[in-house]
Amino acid sequence: MCGPKICCLPVALVLVLWSAGPGRAGETEAIRLLDAVTKNITSYDVWLTADYEWFVQYDEVEVENEYLGYYKRTKSIPRAYRPNEPRRRARHIFHQTFERGKLRIDHFEADGKTLHSTSVCDGETVRALNGAGSEGKVDDRPVSNAEEGCDYMTFFRGIHGNWLATQMFRERQTTSARKEQADGGEFFVVSCQPELSNRNTSAGQWGFRMALDPRHGMMPQRLERFVLLNSKELVERRTLIGEFFKLESGVWVPTKAVTSFYQRSEGSFHRALVLTVTSSIDKTRSRWNQPVPAERFTLKFPTGARVSDFTRGTQFVTGTKDTGENLRALAEDSRPILQLAGRSPAPPQADPVSVWRWITLLLLTLLIACVVALLIAGYRRRRAA
Repeated sequence: MCGPKICCLPVALVLVLWSAGPGRAGETEAIRLLDAVTKNITSYDVWLTADYEWFVQYDEVEVENEYLGYYKRTKSIPRAYRPNEPRRRARHIFHQTFERGKLRIDHFEADGKTLHSTSVCDGETVRALNGAGSEGKVDDRPVSNAEEGCDYMTFFRGIHGNWLATQMFRERQTTSARKEQADGGEFFVVSCQPELSNRNTSAGQWGFRMALDPRHGMMPQRLERFVLLNSKELVERRTLIGEFFKLESGVWVPTKAVTSFYQRSEGSFHRALVLTVTSSIDKTRSRWNQPVPAERFTLKFPTGARVSDFTRGTQFVTGTKDTGENLRALAEDSRPILQLAGRSPAPPQADPVSVWRWITLLLLTLLIACVVALLIAGYRRRRAA
């Protein structure tokens, strides 16, 4: 389950950070520390079980005079459970693999055998395919098919979607660091406020906070995403790491997390806990910091699959067998269906043969016109003589 020995963060850096007082120096050291610690996990291949539990029920209500195409737009309205109404629960299984910026996530149903969907991201482009192999997608905006609360990357390195914690903290002008007593121990807390006016940062509508745990190699123990409503902080998502596992190399990895979601919209459930996702790693089937076979990051579209290619703004049905690599060849040997809204396909390349054919015709036309003009001029001169 663990790989070769990895050099741990120098003790001196931790001591310098721990003794640092308020100020940008402490914040910079905190970001450096977080970056160094989380990069100790160079790869992972984990099996994750996510158990969902909803604390409120949601009803879908039509919105008057608002439509999505031909259908009325709906919105979810939270309400309390009725007497004897069973609490809504669900379970999902994920097989997640990461190495050198590449990520693959296989999403299974509760039985752990029925495949729901697969996505593979190489850091720039994502391929996704449903479990039946009939619907696929290609996009240049990498996304994960694991929802918040069950994406393993967000338990230690990521902070929301595809954004890394160190990226968020470096981009913000309000990043701060402090020591904090909690849960019977001392933590080093790094946070940044929402910055809507900061054009140099991503997700400026949110603030982020991470508590680093010295008892587990300064790995994040608490991760939060929050907003400011009427100048008051509202935590939308809080992840607490409840269990760590120490590899033979000395690196700590998270193996259990509970993510809580809170209601943002106004009403009787404002700020109320609405959902928890408890994610557990099967340590017997998982491994960290070991080489991953290259084919694990290859996703091939089967013949006859309907693929929406958002990088080219088209939808097509695949023809010959896909190699999983050459998207252009795949699209050229497929039957186009329609152009997707919101994206313009790449401009068609001019055929060199057609271009020269038109040039040749133009030159011949000019030559014929010159010959005719000369003949007419000669005829007029003879008549004049």
